[in-house]
Amino acid sequence: MRLSQVGLLALVLINSGCVYVPLGSLPQFTTAQLASGAAIMRVELSIKSGGYRTQASILPYTSADVNHLVVSVYKLAGATEIAVADTVTNIGQPLIRDLDQTAIGAGVALTNLAHNTTYRLRAKAYKAAGQEAADLISDDAASFVDVVVGTDDRPVGVAVPVALIDRLFSGQSTSSFEIIDGRVIDAATESIQ
Repeated sequence: MRLSQVGLLALVLINSGCVYVPLGSLPQFTTAQLASGAAIMRVELSIKSGGYRTQASILPYTSADVNHLVVSVYKLAGATEIAVADTVTNIGQPLIRDLDQTAIGAGVALTNLAHNTTYRLRAKAYKAAGQEAADLISDDAASFVDVVVGTDDRPVGVAVPVALIDRLFSGQSTSSFEIIDGRVIDAATESIQ
């Protein structure tokens, strides 16, 4: 073999493991935004029933009312939440897990998380399929937890609280009365709906 053939062969072998990707076709993420580490987090969800707002015989939202839960993962940079990008299931999309009613009790495992990082897990409960705002029955201000992933290789265990909102109550009544000779006469009955 001549020297030029050896050089050509070496160049072909070096380039054989490479794939051409046009510049600009891959999304740009910082390494902190990618779920590309080695840490694992085991997530359990703890649903807290809603309360009452008025005196009425209305049942509060409970775990039986939850159709599905959506768990979103954010990296905390100070007080700022940065959406973590999924590197396993929906590559490049925000790292979320949608759990139906049967999977809520089993929890979820989040993989490829970075060590020495603080994450915020937010849970949203919906009473119907989809993610319509009208179907949201959890309180965003109380349905999250911050988790510090250290350098330990063991999976981090965490329980995400899911606080359900109070069920709204609408009370109405109608009544009329007449005043005759200084007396009040009730002309209708009141009812609360």
